[in-house]
Amino acid sequence: LMERRLPERPGEAAVDRMYADNNHLSVGDELSRGSHTFTITGLVALSDYSSLFQDNNDMMFDSILFGVGLVPSEEFDSWDPDTLTLKEKYKDRTYDFRITGIYDYEGSLSLFMNQKKLNDILDLDSDYFSGYLSNHEIKDIEKKHISTVIDYESLTKVSRQLQRSMGSMMYLVDAFSVLIFIVLIYLMSKIIIEKNALHISMAKILGYNNREISRLYITSTTIVVISLLLVSLPVENVLLRFVFEMFIVTSISGWIPYWLDPMIYAKMFILGFGTYLIVALLEYRKIHRIPKEEVLKTAV
Repeated sequence: LMERRLPERPGEAAVDRMYADNNHLSVGDELSRGSHTFTITGLVALSDYSSLFQDNNDMMFDSILFGVGLVPSEEFDSWDPDTLTLKEKYKDRTYDFRITGIYDYEGSLSLFMNQKKLNDILDLDSDYFSGYLSNHEIKDIEKKHISTVIDYESLTKVSRQLQRSMGSMMYLVDAFSVLIFIVLIYLMSKIIIEKNALHISMAKILGYNNREISRLYITSTTIVVISLLLVSLPVENVLLRFVFEMFIVTSISGWIPYWLDPMIYAKMFILGFGTYLIVALLEYRKIHRIPKEEVLKTAV
């Protein structure tokens, strides 16, 4: 998403930014296609267009006549009866496809159907295919007949580039984050203990030991820290998703789906709570050093 918002209701659509620029369209304009009229709610950039084409004269390569758009799934309910009609730009020919389901696929904007049936509809050779799935390297097809090889290495190329360019920097970010967390928690605990130094001294005079006093003052801080960690992790996930998507939109041409390993939540909680335990140990030593005479000094 590059501008405004995605469509949320039938009658709304988000169109490709390049198509909008070439056809002088902007957010709020109406776009008519057949008997349907859509209000443009936003501009998008899709990473890939999947289409069968014979040569570079195909309409797919015409940036003025060819464009893609996004509509909510409810929009297809108004098409009678769940049928999508596609028309060739340079030929008086239409294709009717019955929609049997909607698949959440971020790789491209595509229609999926049986290959043999597709070849019959588009008058292609019976053995024509645009792609081949294999668990191993294809050796029985000449390399000159292979246009592109999409394997694990090519799919993870972008992520590996990001890992090499920014991965080491994340360790530095982690170190500074832990340091800032320690300082903030330590200062908060230190203020609480210093303000209650007289009460702690009085408790020691009354016979409470250091462990019992520590439970009284440190336990409350522990509950607050654990609660904030549990609440802040989902909030941080939302903010990180927003920052990541804004970075993708403004920095690269294409799209990378945002995904966070669920184990990250456990690691972040363990790191945060482990760091707090270090602070709690320091505060326990501080409580231990408060003398019983502290309350007597004030009384005098």
